[in-house]
Amino acid sequence: MRWIKTCSKRAAALVGALLTSALWQATTRVKKVFAPLPTVGLFGTWQVAPRLEASGRVDYLSLKIKDYDGKLVNVQAGLNYRVFEHLALGVACRYVDYRLGIEKYAWSGRVRYKMNGPALVF
Repeated sequence: MRWIKTCSKRAAALVGALLTSALWQATTRVKKVFAPLPTVGLFGTWQVAPRLEASGRVDYLSLKIKDYDGKLVNVQAGLNYRVFEHLALGVACRYVDYRLGIEKYAWSGRVRYKMNGPALVF
């Protein structure tokens, strides 16, 4: 009986060592890159009344560099009411879609951010 207890303790220690060793073999790679990305877009404003204006915009960017590819779409339409000369309050409807993909040997990844809905503007 003592032999079984000793063997089970050794086996537990061996399994624990293997698990600990496997956990320490994990690799994390982090790269921080800040790069402003210029978009191609259209923007327009129309004065509906002396204090009321309608506005809209569309921005787009699609880019592929080596193993990386990405896309950015931004669409917005809204109405603004000018309360004072330099202050306006408004509502808008927005659609935003950002995508980033990476394709490498034996690894692929995707990041996608999508948002649409109302927004308050001032």
